[in-house]
Amino acid sequence: MKIFHHQVTDFLALLYNRAALEKAGIIPPPATIADFEKAAEQVVQRKLATYGFETNGTANDVLPFLYTFGGGMLDPHNKPLVASDGSVNGLTFLLNLKNRDEVMPKNRAPQRYFIQGLRLAREAHDRLMGGQILSNLSHQANYLGNFSEAIQFARAAQAATVREASATVRAMFFTMEARALASIGDSQACAAVLHRAEQAFDQRNPGDDPDWISYFDAWELAGEAAHCFRDLGQPDETLRFVEQAIDPVQTPARTRAFIEMASAAGALRAGDLEQAVSIATDAVRLAGALRSSRYLQYVADLHRLLTEKDASHPSVRAFTELVGVSYPEHYSKPHAIEKKNNPRAASYALSQHHQAR
Repeated sequence: MKIFHHQVTDFLALLYNRAALEKAGIIPPPATIADFEKAAEQVVQRKLATYGFETNGTANDVLPFLYTFGGGMLDPHNKPLVASDGSVNGLTFLLNLKNRDEVMPKNRAPQRYFIQGLRLAREAHDRLMGGQILSNLSHQANYLGNFSEAIQFARAAQAATVREASATVRAMFFTMEARALASIGDSQACAAVLHRAEQAFDQRNPGDDPDWISYFDAWELAGEAAHCFRDLGQPDETLRFVEQAIDPVQTPARTRAFIEMASAAGALRAGDLEQAVSIATDAVRLAGALRSSRYLQYVADLHRLLTEKDASHPSVRAFTELVGVSYPEHYSKPHAIEKKNNPRAASYALSQHHQAR
């Protein structure tokens, strides 16, 4: 007989820096989870604090986020809630604070959250939730540069859910493995796994899918493939999937900026410098306040390729100016660098500045 312990009911308070919030124009302090996320981003973007939010990653700190999104440990009848969409969304929100919004310290706290989630999923005998958490761990590991771990997590997600995962879920798990394989430059294995993802997606039946996978549509699959081929340096395949990855109405601006930067890299590698600069310029303007290090790395990589191709080209010089104006906190002024007569220096100013953060 399994006896579940009562939920933790300790009272937790969110401490905030009133001066930093007021300087960011945040008055009164955030009262909703959406306002909380936005405030944390604004404080970091305006350099009023190194991080917008910190926690030590214990289970006690995770629970409020599960509750906020409608999840928890147990319902009133002692039925486990850890496998609910609310609990998974709460854990995912914490991961996004770290990886997407970049307002938390660069440590492994989010991984601790998900490992705790795996334990909870095991307690609830929910393999599908465990698979989802493993795929999130794969995504995080790939982002942090732990590519072997990313591959292992993605394959573990597939193995753990052989009987439970819908075709759409299987497709998503395959794309996580493909992204990690692209990161290590294994083009043959990456292409093979992407093909398996496409085959699984072709068999999808939306009626079989859990609610949390609803975001993974044909555009999302194509976007993942575009990122893979961008990382592999294959322009034709990159551009082919970019064309399939953007819906002019439904694709969020943040996602479009990422995909268009991948498209610009594909155009440049295909030999069309003017087209590459045009696409990249649109992407920078579309990105707006986006400052994630992954996006900035895309910008830095493209700028390096452009300056290596022809640093004196008027379009490249114009793009250099645009990047300098758009990301002054990451970028040295190009005029001072150009006086050194180093065609690669302008690009390195962005990437090295960024990597030092």
